[in-house]
Amino acid sequence: MQTERIGPQAGELWHGMEAAGVAERLSASISSGLTSTEAGRRLTSAGPNVLPEAPGRTIRQTLIEQFSSFLILLLLTARKLAQDGSHRGFR
Repeated sequence: MQTERIGPQAGELWHGMEAAGVAERLSASISSGLTSTEAGRRLTSAGPNVLPEAPGRTIRQTLIEQFSSFLILLLLTARKLAQDGSHRGFR
């Protein structure tokens, strides 16, 4: 599907434009927005205004991320060394 380019052209920035100029470029009204006809036409030509949903992470991926941190590995190693030392009479 070919989407139509409505916004600023190369080199133009939305935040640098006056509100009335933006509304005019978008064929919209500042007070009422797009007409129903224009909104329907844009929906047909460009599709719905939605972002694709990001894939979720599995429990395994979450655990790997948690235990791949250097500080976590350091703390686990220190815990293990302290545990081993306490069994040998070191305190």
